[in-house]
Amino acid sequence: MKTLDLNACGVSEMSSAQMRNVNGGLAPIMWLLIGIVVSECLDRHAAADFAEGFNDARSR
Repeated sequence: MKTLDLNACGVSEMSSAQMRNVNGGLAPIMWLLIGIVVSECLDRHAAADFAEGFNDARSR
């Protein structure tokens, strides 16, 4: 069985400092979820849109 050469695929090891810089953490995900919830709360017809999409998906 042949082994996969990760260096040829562009994969390299990272130092701990590089990993800290790349790791975005939980904050960006939380801001995304908060934005989605707020935008859905501000949409007056969100429930009707959901029901319409749900019924359309069930009819197919």
